[in-house]
Amino acid sequence: MLRISPSELRAVRIKGSGLNYSGPDPLNLCQIDTELSPYLGKEAPAVSTLSPQGDVQFEDQRLEAASASGAMISAGTKLKVIGIQDRKLLVAEQIELENTPVN
Repeated sequence: MLRISPSELRAVRIKGSGLNYSGPDPLNLCQIDTELSPYLGKEAPAVSTLSPQGDVQFEDQRLEAASASGAMISAGTKLKVIGIQDRKLLVAEQIELENTPVN
């Protein structure tokens, strides 16, 4: 597992002038969750309402997930895993992904 100390992170921010990051804690992003990474890019139905957290089902595995947009997602909705944060799968509805503009 790759770990970066807070002092190293500050050094990266200073050297990378213009870096403006407003996402999840960067220290958590540096820790690769090998247990959940095989689910990235896969599709699964919500088996509970995500408001914004709930569960998704992969064959015989029921896993914790969170709506990437923070919106409530109804049980039964088809979802795609787009990331991992705080030991939960980040998911988005297929409709959200189709309507996202490409830059």
